[in-house]
Amino acid sequence: VDTIIVDNTIERVFVMITGASTAPASRLTAPDGTNYDATSPDSIVQRFTTPGNEMTAWTIVNPAEGNWILTLTSPQEGDEVEITSNRKSTPFAISSTAADRTATVTWDPTTHTTSSDEVRIFLDTDKSGYNGVFVGQVAESAGSFTFTISSEMTECTYYFHATRNVAGQPLISAYSTTPITTAGTGVASPVEVRAISNQMGRTSVSWRMSPGSLVNGFLIYVRDSEGVDSLYATAFAEDRLMMIDIADHVTKQIVIVAFDKNGNRGCATEALPITTGIEEEQYVVTGKSSQIDVSIVPNPTSGRAVIRFTCGQDVRASATIDIINLLGQKVASLSLTDPTVGWNQIEWDAQGIDAGTYFVRIASHTEQTMVPIVVVR
Repeated sequence: VDTIIVDNTIERVFVMITGASTAPASRLTAPDGTNYDATSPDSIVQRFTTPGNEMTAWTIVNPAEGNWILTLTSPQEGDEVEITSNRKSTPFAISSTAADRTATVTWDPTTHTTSSDEVRIFLDTDKSGYNGVFVGQVAESAGSFTFTISSEMTECTYYFHATRNVAGQPLISAYSTTPITTAGTGVASPVEVRAISNQMGRTSVSWRMSPGSLVNGFLIYVRDSEGVDSLYATAFAEDRLMMIDIADHVTKQIVIVAFDKNGNRGCATEALPITTGIEEEQYVVTGKSSQIDVSIVPNPTSGRAVIRFTCGQDVRASATIDIINLLGQKVASLSLTDPTVGWNQIEWDAQGIDAGTYFVRIASHTEQTMVPIVVVR
């Protein structure tokens, strides 16, 4: 008589009985007292015997918890009984956190583990393919793994994935749901990136930098629907606006990377979808010796908008910039200190302004131009 102890983690039990010549007769008794001498009608208990009766195999599918009793009739010397089991596959998920360059991966250990159960940890630059770099392994029962990302690893974002190897269960792998973000090379990244295009793909890309950021320029990438980045433009350190033409812009995203004087690159900005706004046009008013061109990015806007305009000699000293509603009422006046001949830019913060259509009016003592701007909420 053998006792088979079954808990709630067991998915299947396998019993193999062999004899020197023939296998002894056998019976299984369930925890509720039910006896099985053959395969049960519901196939939860299955019995197989070889044609010559050299071996009998029992399989119990999703066995009831408790003590199962195996009884052999007239066993002989040399008879052998082998009992094995498969555990239920338990879910495997990992999470990750980071402080500076020290990252920790955690998971919930399984209820029953052996000394050989392990979790292997990998570091990847994206969240697909399970093709990251192996960084270590630890006992599955530990429930966590800590890893220091070396300074030679200069990517700004990493994803951990792990593979769990537990006896009696299939291998299972999982990615961390959240990325690990590092300081990269220390070069600051642009903020408040905006991208707005007209119907023809003429796209205005604007951004800001935190005060004190030391950069030497910017790389502007366009990311396609397959995640492939293509370099479209390079901007100088003082630039905050770039106009580029993008075919099929509705399927594309904008990514900007800053770099310093040594060529070190900062972390890429989060990929930003391109918004299709009002059809871009040239608004031109010609005076005796000047011309005013105006562009607004983004338009429509829900917050800050960059207003760019040209100044001629007779506009420079006397230009005023006002925001006018549809009733002709002035809702804001902007001041630009010492504008230069050529292109100038100023920001308008539309926070607190009701949604609707307004006009940016740039006027001098000889001429004016008005360009519509839409505020959305």
